Amino acid sequence: MYGLCAQNLQSALGLTIGLDRFLAVYYPVRYLKWSSTFYLVALLFPSVVYAVALTAYGYSQTDETKIVGYCFPPTAFNGSSLTAWINSNGIIVILVIIIYSATAILLRKSEHASTESIKRVIGSLQLVVGVYCISWALTILANFLLKNITFTTDTRNWILMFTGWLVVINSSCNFFIYAWRSTDFRAAFAKILRIRSKSTIVPAGGATLHRSFASQMRMVFVLSRK
Repeated sequence: MYGLCAQNLQSALGLTIGLDRFLAVYYPVRYLKWSSTFYLVALLFPSVVYAVALTAYGYSQTDETKIVGYCFPPTAFNGSSLTAWINSNGIIVILVIIIYSATAILLRKSEHASTESIKRVIGSLQLVVGVYCISWALTILANFLLKNITFTTDTRNWILMFTGWLVVINSSCNFFIYAWRSTDFRAAFAKILRIRSKSTIVPAGGATLHRSFASQMRMVFVLSRK
């Protein structure tokens, strides 16, 4: 049950992170003025509710005789709960792709889209959504096909094994992507490990020298107004 809830939360957080980036681009000045606590609660609460509600619904239809693949906990869903899981995740996948695409389009339309920092942000967005499509989106599509098309037992088992690896890739790749593409992420992680580097030098004021994603968007907004 805990694995199901964690998997559902991860799925919803993919949409939450995309929405956060979109808001940082669309409202670059307001974004930095919002209360962090209130903003995080408002952003994360729907994801937690979704994960708990869907897990509880799946638990209510538990089949004790069903063998579940360890690498892919959602195969424990049965009947209407499985349909609800596939359909809701299908909607999430579509929304994630739309939001990331909209964010990239907004950045490309900015007057400073040719700057190196904005190009790097756009590249990061494309990489994240690309990995998302070939891992999680493909997983949801495969499960939709398994639900609606009759396959032989061997073919079905092969697809489940394949999607299990896709879930592992989706769950593990984001850390390396953000560590490679995001100065903020590297600085925060280095700070946790107490590793000193150029990106983690803290001036007297307490703020790190590297610019955050939202700060870059605010700078673009300010420059475009001149």
